[in-house]
Amino acid sequence: MMSAEPMIVSRAADARPRVLVVDDEAPIASAIARYLRTRGYEVETALSGDAALERLELEPFSLILCDVRMPGLSGVEVVSRALAVDEDVAVMMLTGVNDAPTATDALARGALDYLLKPVELTDLEQAIERALHKRGHGI
Repeated sequence: MMSAEPMIVSRAADARPRVLVVDDEAPIASAIARYLRTRGYEVETALSGDAALERLELEPFSLILCDVRMPGLSGVEVVSRALAVDEDVAVMMLTGVNDAPTATDALARGALDYLLKPVELTDLEQAIERALHKRGHGI
């Protein structure tokens, strides 16, 4: 006899925070996505700022983890455009370039954090949890 428990588990799984990882380097986006999935997040990837915004317009995400330097739209440009689409989405920057003016600009546009690559995955996860908590999407 089947119980109703699988339905409850299914609903709980649907409540997982959805993260959109945006990086023009597919191996980096895939590696971060794989790690976050093991930590209980539902994760999608986009290889450009334009692709990320298209995804955001079609489906909600709790958090966007975005590279700063990409062809086309920069990650900094993605911040304000993403927040225009969904003011509740948490946006975090992840970059290989330690550039104070760019960090300041990204944070001024609404990014919640600015992390440098390479980042320890446990530090990344803690930063994501802080950002989700700030936006009321905590797990």
